[in-house]
Amino acid sequence: MQKHCPPDTGIHLHCCTGSLAQVQRWMEAFPECYFGYTMAIAQMAFPAQQALWTLPLQQLLLEADAPHLKPPSATRCNAPSYLGKVAKAVAMIRGEPMELICEAATENARRLYRM
Repeated sequence: MQKHCPPDTGIHLHCCTGSLAQVQRWMEAFPECYFGYTMAIAQMAFPAQQALWTLPLQQLLLEADAPHLKPPSATRCNAPSYLGKVAKAVAMIRGEPMELICEAATENARRLYRM
């Protein structure tokens, strides 16, 4: 990416599963990089959850990744309606209120996609 994109490129790193070191490298190379988390984060090992804990809230995105990566309790394929469950899982891992996670992720999506 560094070879083809300037550092100020807005990037949505879809379905982030990276470790703290990997996330930090992305942030250093691309300060306008946003990290999308799906329901998969709830089952991921410590390195990925550690990256989520330390990620600046201003770089967090939430994803449903429909129709894949549905919540374990879902009986149908994934849909954007499950974003609340993703927000709840992210909030639990980060130890922050779900409302704060939703507000930040919404603002981040607007900023990245200029909505």
